Amino acid sequence: MRARAEGQGRATELVLARSTASGPPVRVVSNRLYLGRAVGPAILVALLSGTLVGAVIIARKGAREGRKTAVPFGPFLALGGGV
Repeated sequence: MRARAEGQGRATELVLARSTASGPPVRVVSNRLYLGRAVGPAILVALLSGTLVGAVIIARKGAREGRKTAVPFGPFLALGGGV
């Protein structure tokens, strides 16, 4: 398992070394190499489900009161990770 982690580190270093600017696209590529391809769909599911719950809260409480309601994002990340 250690060899695999070192290999991923080298790939990230190569991507960062060839880059001329350290903007967000490079970070996205390096995170994808490290975390895998399942992270993108998991975050998408988390964002969509969080948005849906937020819309329901705003619909029930009204815009002013609903926008002040705090909703933790952790359960949505767990939902995305489970899918």
